[in-house]
Amino acid sequence: MNKEVRLSDSIFKKLSDYFYTHTGILLKDYKKYLVEHRLGRFVGENCRFRDFNEFYEALVNDKTGEIKSILVCALTTNWTFFFREEVHFHFLKEYLKSSYEKEPYIRIWSAGCSTGEEHIVLP
Repeated sequence: MNKEVRLSDSIFKKLSDYFYTHTGILLKDYKKYLVEHRLGRFVGENCRFRDFNEFYEALVNDKTGEIKSILVCALTTNWTFFFREEVHFHFLKEYLKSSYEKEPYIRIWSAGCSTGEEHIVLP
């Protein structure tokens, strides 16, 4: 991204409103940097769009859905691998080793995973 190209508050608001309308995902104000960073590869000198306003205008006027796809792919995490944050499982392992004799039971909740890994039973 060209360092001189910045995402204004007003364009961030428009992009986040569009994103919410089309995905149901709310981008709070503190996510402005994330949006600027992830869309930055499409905006600036030698990029497809001169600035974020041009990106937004292309987005709302695009009849093919291509720009919407760019937006959604850039702003979402598309990795559904259940064990992607290995440090959490190491912590859980150590916690269970240290407390299994002191606790009568331990309740563990796992959020659903799109590919079903939440049903894995660990020995």
